[in-house]
This record gives sequence, structure tokens and C-alpha cells, in this order.
Amino acid sequence: MLRDHALLKELFSLLVKTGILGDILKEKIDPTSSIKVDSNIQIATELKLDFMIQDTKASIHIEIQATNDSAMHYRMLQYFLSIIKKFSVIPHQYVIYVGKNRMNMPSSLKIDGIIDFNYTIIDLSTLQAKLFLNCSDIKVKLLSILCSDGLEQENLINLLNSLNSITDENHQSELIKMLTTLSSLRKNAIIKINEIIEVKNMPVHINAQDTDLYQMGKAEGKAEGKAEGKAEGELRGEAKGKKLALEETVKRLYSTKKLPINQIADLLDIDEMLILSIIDAQNK
Repeated sequence: MLRDHALLKELFSLLVKTGILGDILKEKIDPTSSIKVDSNIQIATELKLDFMIQDTKASIHIEIQATNDSAMHYRMLQYFLSIIKKFSVIPHQYVIYVGKNRMNMPSSLKIDGIIDFNYTIIDLSTLQAKLFLNCSDIKVKLLSILCSDGLEQENLINLLNSLNSITDENHQSELIKMLTTLSSLRKNAIIKINEIIEVKNMPVHINAQDTDLYQMGKAEGKAEGKAEGKAEGELRGEAKGKKLALEETVKRLYSTKKLPINQIADLLDIDEMLILSIIDAQNK
């Protein structure tokens, strides 16, 4: 998740400059006078801010969450008190949730009439993709896949056309890596993206081996293989990552797309018996 979080912080910093962040938070933020405090600033022991934005109107603290944290209200209260102590301001606080599971976090902390603390949680999956797709900054457009309609065909085509229009190969490669990382935050995103790329015959490709699903399997295999030798563990991890990615692809093509087994075999260039074994395991 470290790679995901670093990318998200980079992209959300662009939202300040484009003015989109103000729209999301419903805050009046002047893009020209706002100051983003270093995201790595340490305000207390083991406590770091994702974003602190200050301008003449307000001080805004933002945390980005890719997973649900049942103790988020305690963390946010810690941040609140630490910000007051360090910056002598009372911040408007927000948690922006980008995870693939349903958002399930408390947004307040109330204790026996002594503490009455609250903050705002914004679930990116409730926003419309056009908020990001209408931005001229191509990196900001990438965030559209995290929205409620981000994986709809029309919006994916819009996004992929923007990527396809980049003539600088290095820049395009960087953007594709970013998109691949973000795709791990949405179920079946990489499959839907590659389906459109194939249908539209676009000269870009999203590699499943760069997703968290693949890397998770690879890392797991590495850990299991330590006792048996580093080289063998890495090979087993790579194989496990490929297996996980293949199983997810087969399940989607068979269960969601309703493709026949022989067509899936031709599409993925694998044996029909392997497909049957994956489907059989899924049904057990």
C-alpha cells in the first residue's frame, strides 16, 4: 500500500492547484495562495499528516485512506490536537476514502458529554468521474477510475483516449504505471481497462504483473520460500502472483461476461481443463 499511498498523495496535491479539491470538500480554497505542508511532516511521535492546506480562509487537514480503520476517530482527534499545538489553528478535517470495500469508519467521537468531536469522511466512490475527466491535467484524470461511474465504458474510453494522445513515450509509460497502481483499488478494473484497449485496438497495455494482486502473491511466495532458499521462493512467488491474476480473469470472463469455456481458452491461450478446474474451485 505504500506505493498506492505515495501516488494518491501526489495526485491529490494536484487537486489543490486545479481547484477540484475545493469542489470535493465544498470549501473555498484559493489555489494560488494555498500552501501544502510537507506530507512527511512529523507532528508527534509516530504521527504524520497526509495533507495540511492553509490559506487566508481556512486550515484544512486531509487524510487519505485505502482501507477501513475502526480507530480512525481516535487518530483524527490526535491529529486535531497536534495541529492546534503545532500550528495554533483549528483545522477543518477530512478523510478521503479510496478503498475497494464499502466504507465503514466512524466520523465522530462522543464520550459521556466530555468529548464531542467530529470530522467529514468523503468516499471517492460516491463522486462522478466527470469531476476529474474534465480537468486538463492528465494525472488528475486518472483518479476518475475510483469514482462511482469510473469503470463505465464511456468514461474509460475518455480516459484511455487521453492516455493514447500522449506522444512522449516516457511520460505515457509513467501515466500507465500510475493507472495500473490505481486499478488495484477497484475490483476488476484492470480487466475492464484491457478489454476496451483490445476492442479499440489502442497501442497501450496495462500489465497485470504490476498490480497489487500480482505483487501480493509474489511477496507471499517470497516469504514462504525463505526457509527453502531465496531464489526458489522468488520463483514460487512470481508463479503465485500469475496464478491469482489468471484466476480473477477467468472468473470474470465466465461469471460476469458469460463467455463460453472454449472462447476463454482461445482468448487467454490456456487449456480448457485449467479453466474448468478454476470454475470448479470457485463453485465449491
